[in-house]
Amino acid sequence: MVLGPGGVLHEIDDDGPGRSGTWTCHYYATQAGEGGGQLGVYGPPIAPVEGQVVGLMCWDESQQLVHSAVFVFDPADPVPGIDDPAQAAGLAEQRLPLSLPRVETSPPVGTGQLVGVPTWLWVGGAWRPLQASATLDAVTATVIATPTSVTWEASDGQRTTCPGPGTAYVPSRPVSVQHSSCTLLFEDAGTITITATITYAVAWTSNTGATGGLPDVTRAAAVTTVVHSAQAVIH
Repeated sequence: MVLGPGGVLHEIDDDGPGRSGTWTCHYYATQAGEGGGQLGVYGPPIAPVEGQVVGLMCWDESQQLVHSAVFVFDPADPVPGIDDPAQAAGLAEQRLPLSLPRVETSPPVGTGQLVGVPTWLWVGGAWRPLQASATLDAVTATVIATPTSVTWEASDGQRTTCPGPGTAYVPSRPVSVQHSSCTLLFEDAGTITITATITYAVAWTSNTGATGGLPDVTRAAAVTTVVHSAQAVIH
């Protein structure tokens, strides 16, 4: 529903599968010259008149901003763009099943790392595109998030970015036949936090033929391990 200074101005009855809860919207006056451009509003909510350039902003039940637009107010179409493909894509993005990375290392975190010995890094689980869809009335958009890289950061200041999930170390295979370019080398003993951040490239398609891209999204997880000094053995 759209609320104004005196109460409800417009109420939209839409039980389509893309509607999640109730949206609360307000009209606002816009900065001079911004009609049709980037949203720039000021002041309290207003009750617009026909032909007035207004900003419309809508929030869902969790108080997240889910829609914003600037347009010339037309009583015959008081909330234009609600069922725009890009809006459906924004809802679909919220449904992406992006879980936190499963941080894996060799030597394993529980056994600790060694000074001067490269620590192998990789993220466990499937490395594949993930998708979700949302429908607003007759408009359906599908968003696909494709993992592109993992950035590894250690609390001692080290940082490296790997173009994939990294290579898992297999204890049953000879060391000589295994290799990883995704490693960190610790020079000092102590407690270290290692953070893995997966970056996803996000794009969308729709049943209207419209397509587009969204900003990259990330998911991060961290583990804490202990770096030990290697002990020399003297015979």
